Amino acid sequence: NESDAEDLVSQTLIIAFQKWDSFDGSHARSWLIQILRNEWLQLLRKRNVRKEIAYGEVNEPSVEGFWKAVDSQIEAKRIIEALDDLGEDYRV
Repeated sequence: NESDAEDLVSQTLIIAFQKWDSFDGSHARSWLIQILRNEWLQLLRKRNVRKEIAYGEVNEPSVEGFWKAVDSQIEAKRIIEALDDLGEDYRV
């Protein structure tokens, strides 16, 4: 669901900002994906969804979904780079 995906990306960025001090400065993509995965699993638990997804379904994303994910990754990278450029006085 597109709305859920947008919410998950937003929540991922919020959590990344909140936990910025725990980020070691390397592997930003993996770190953000892990946060996103955890939020997705939490959403599924909340909805009590217990469906098994076939392996083929997981590995065949739609083209539209692919480009949205790419855009989200680019945006997240820009945000992280902007945060890296902030002086120590502006970091929380």
